[in-house]
Amino acid sequence: MPPRVEVDDLITAVFEAVDLAAEGRVADGYQVLLLAKQKALEGEANFEPRAEELEGRWDAAIERYAVPYGVGRS
Repeated sequence: MPPRVEVDDLITAVFEAVDLAAEGRVADGYQVLLLAKQKALEGEANFEPRAEELEGRWDAAIERYAVPYGVGRS
């Protein structure tokens, strides 16, 4: 499992994104998730054995957000 701080950051970003979506700011919520993922993965060298798992968790969270709101697709 990734370090607790990384999991906490993921959860915080998801809540922020959902709050923004509830305010009608779906694209802003999606952006929050993308930027938070980027920031989290910048430090992945610090926890390399679990970096792939962390990236997978971010990808899953972003997908769960994007699909119902129809964002992130070209």
